[in-house]
Amino acid sequence: MNTLRNLTGKRMHIGIKNGMGVQDFCQKYECNPEELKERIGRLFTVKDNARRVWNEILANEKKPKAKVVMEEGVDTVPDVADEVTEDEETDVTPHTPTMDELKASESLYSDAVIELEKAYKACFQEREKGRDEYRRLRDEISELKRAYESKGHRVEKIIQRDHKLVDQMNEIYTVYRGKRAALEAIRGQIEELSKIVICVYSSREIAPFDEAVEINLDDTGHDELFSHLREREEAEDFRPKDVRTVARLIRIVANLGSPVEIIFEDEEVKKAYEVFAKSA
Repeated sequence: MNTLRNLTGKRMHIGIKNGMGVQDFCQKYECNPEELKERIGRLFTVKDNARRVWNEILANEKKPKAKVVMEEGVDTVPDVADEVTEDEETDVTPHTPTMDELKASESLYSDAVIELEKAYKACFQEREKGRDEYRRLRDEISELKRAYESKGHRVEKIIQRDHKLVDQMNEIYTVYRGKRAALEAIRGQIEELSKIVICVYSSREIAPFDEAVEINLDDTGHDELFSHLREREEAEDFRPKDVRTVARLIRIVANLGSPVEIIFEDEEVKKAYEVFAKSA
């Protein structure tokens, strides 16, 4: 029989991955929402991690999903594709841009921003030329009264051109700001999609948060690093198995070569990582 005591951090991640919401967990582990939330706080002692797990369960609760089969001793749910009805097949969900689409958009917006910068600079230079000529002609008018009318006409044309260029510059700058903001947003999405989320469980197991994503967690060199860390004075404050876990984690992060977010199930391992990762 599944009770709340059988709910582990890994089982909770599997359930979230398979779309289980608050009611699904409460039904399977025979508890109410408050008891479930309290259990999450005990499993994930890092406050921000507990809040993140709870929010993901709440998000699943709001999503339309296929019926989840709750069987004794089963920690997975059926493939959602097997439960799709005729109505659900026609459901339209928001499109999430792929990495290739985002990079293509980034290239387009980047080119547009560069062209706008060039156009703005050209207008500015043209405007400065006009102002220089305006000042020169104004001085000539005061000195050459006889040429006042002809030169005054030229001055008027230059002023009109200046006003047009100012209006054009303002329009270009407005478009530029919009394109620039869009470019920054796309780059932020690319960075977010490139991030790898790793879970470090209290059992010292290190695994990707999304098990469907194939990631090579290469910890090559962690034995040498572990020996080095054990010689440090700070190592006396932590258990050897925690130090070894941190050594593996440091090498995995270094070998991945991509932005990494780490979720710790154990507060002591988190503290040890923060101590050693800075100078490893």
